[in-house]
Amino acid sequence: MIEKKLLYRFILYIFISSFFFGVLSYFKLQFQFYLWEFFVDLKIVTLVAVVALFYKRKEIVFGSNELLLIHFDWKQNTTIFFAPVLVYILTIVLGLFSNQMTINKLDNAVTLVLATMFDIPALYVFSATTVLIEEIIFRGVLLSSFQRSNSIILTALFSSIVWSLFIGSEIFSVEELNLLKVSMLLLFFFSLGLFLSMLFNRFHSIWPGYSFRIGIITLTPITLTSQLVESDSFFSSSSVIFISEGIMVSMLLIGASIPFLMKKRALTENSSFRNIS
Repeated sequence: MIEKKLLYRFILYIFISSFFFGVLSYFKLQFQFYLWEFFVDLKIVTLVAVVALFYKRKEIVFGSNELLLIHFDWKQNTTIFFAPVLVYILTIVLGLFSNQMTINKLDNAVTLVLATMFDIPALYVFSATTVLIEEIIFRGVLLSSFQRSNSIILTALFSSIVWSLFIGSEIFSVEELNLLKVSMLLLFFFSLGLFLSMLFNRFHSIWPGYSFRIGIITLTPITLTSQLVESDSFFSSSSVIFISEGIMVSMLLIGASIPFLMKKRALTENSSFRNIS
């Protein structure tokens, strides 16, 4: 949990960090590298350093609700890992129906799929230095702290905006960047953040969100054209609507998140009303 007065200072740091690393990314200055097999992002390193400083001053308290690292449900997380496939299938069907998507006949299709599947266990381990840390801090700490004094839907929207700005420095590494691409990618990160907030509220754990993000990292390169990842994919599109970070995927993620968050808010308000009565 973060105290309210510290919460706004933390958010200010996020904005400053996003701007700084966005500039580095724009000028192609390296701040991401591999240490052995672990991916190291200096943006995450500085985030951890700030949180560690706050923790040392006893301004941040990690409770069981924030971490829940020992409560990993294999069946649940395996299902959520493959959930992006459903989003991509809907996107592919609509893309093919509108003639905005083509099917690629890959020569190494079987090898590509097998290599991807064998990489899954490694990605779960080696993404702990980046993705897992983000989930702990943004969903486990920031989301749960802000939610203590605000509605679920407002908290989800706000934390998704903050997270999308933090991770948004990756946008500036995209080739041939323009306003449309920036807007599209920011919308994608926001919608993904909203969906991750929904998963955290639904399962009260950071693991489902972590599994969903690993699923995206693993399955996107072989499924749909991506602006952020260069790889062979079975389906490709030049339209910003039907790529893996495109408008259609973003709308599907938002569409899956809002109804649950609205329902959760209604249940919370009804529960609070009964307690007052």
